[in-house]
Amino acid sequence: GDRAGEARCAGNERGAKQASRLLEEAGSVEYCAPDFKGPECQLCAAENHHLVDGDECKECAPRGAAAALIAGIVFGLCVACGLAAWAYSMTAWRKKRIIGPILRFADRSVKYYIGGGMTAKVKILFGFYQISTVLSSTYSARLPEEYTGWTDRLANAMSIDWSGVFLPEQCLGYGLRLLTIALSPVALITLLLGTGIALRLRRWRAAPPPRPTEASGSGPGPGADTGLVEASMSMVEASIASAISAIAEAINTDESKVSASHARAWKVEAVLGLLDLTPAGLVLVFCFVPSISASIFRAWSCQAYTVSPPDEPLRQVSYMRLDASVECGTDKHESITGLAIGFIVLWPAGSLVLFTSLLIACSKPLRAKSPNALTKATAFLHREYKKTWYWWEAVELARKLVLTGFVLLIPEERAFVRLVVATLVCSFYAVVLAVVRPYKRVEDDVLAVATSLALLLLFLGTN
Repeated sequence: GDRAGEARCAGNERGAKQASRLLEEAGSVEYCAPDFKGPECQLCAAENHHLVDGDECKECAPRGAAAALIAGIVFGLCVACGLAAWAYSMTAWRKKRIIGPILRFADRSVKYYIGGGMTAKVKILFGFYQISTVLSSTYSARLPEEYTGWTDRLANAMSIDWSGVFLPEQCLGYGLRLLTIALSPVALITLLLGTGIALRLRRWRAAPPPRPTEASGSGPGPGADTGLVEASMSMVEASIASAISAIAEAINTDESKVSASHARAWKVEAVLGLLDLTPAGLVLVFCFVPSISASIFRAWSCQAYTVSPPDEPLRQVSYMRLDASVECGTDKHESITGLAIGFIVLWPAGSLVLFTSLLIACSKPLRAKSPNALTKATAFLHREYKKTWYWWEAVELARKLVLTGFVLLIPEERAFVRLVVATLVCSFYAVVLAVVRPYKRVEDDVLAVATSLALLLLFLGTN
């Protein structure tokens, strides 16, 4: 608070005499107390120390221990979720005395959730929350503490910056924090999809082999010439062709008509395993991409200060808002922004390309009303929309990325322009929503328009 900030400055009431004497002896004009440095005295003068309660410095914990603790917690959560999913899949357990009532309650909850079309409503409200919580950090909006208090707590709870929970921000530079923020979800999603592939291949190996048919004789048969064709192809081309064939076969597979896993090639089973846990991966991308994108774009967010060195004219110096030890425009800051540019390709642009590509691939089956394995795996993206507007989720993602991330590319001194852009985007989006009504349920259209108007009022209020 303000008292903690005063305590970090030279000449503060608590240590005024000592600070004045030190400054007089050194002939210094520094404004920070001896234990602090940096803009607004936000940094500890001692290496590998961080602020506690705003006016006390403590030594940072070892990074290895914090990383191990984070990895252990994430692994434990993954194992717990896996065990819960496995228990839910055991239909015979519904009759057990202890776990049976819990599973039956879960069945009823899922039934009411699906029957009420709650997925669309949760996505709409969550999108509203993702945008409304960045008003103060992205748009420099000065809102009442009654509002920013709970929104900031919610934003911190949903943020992917798990390193800050166990290791204070001052103990880990923003470059390393950005690596953690951007790559940890990638590792989690990769682990999730790899688990799906491993489970499929395990079932494939355990399944009985298919019965031999008359066509499986030892003679060369009519397909003998294919060996000459395959021999003429390079290994890379053959591998690519085989992978594409496996993907196409897996996408068009109707598992209800195939009883044995060994009736399909292992590559097809691997692709089906990938599709098994694709819904969970899409949910994780949906939840985290706005906050991750905002963290990436904040690499360009700087706070300007006017300094007056002795016998020199006034000049401005800018420091990163999220890492006061980095001066903007220096080589250190350039390395962070270079890293952020790479992560823009991975997350904001990559997620938008991913959603758009999957929806384009689902276009023909959805229009023809002939669902396949891909449309079922990506139902999270299009299930609640009308067939004509099956691609609306990509538009919604683009809106959130613009309002939470891309506006940060507008310089800080033009923060008002950010608000103007956000107001125009919200106005246009609310009108388009009211006209096209992309949702299957009327109440979802009403809720989407209402939240868009609420965001518009918030941006107009901050203006």
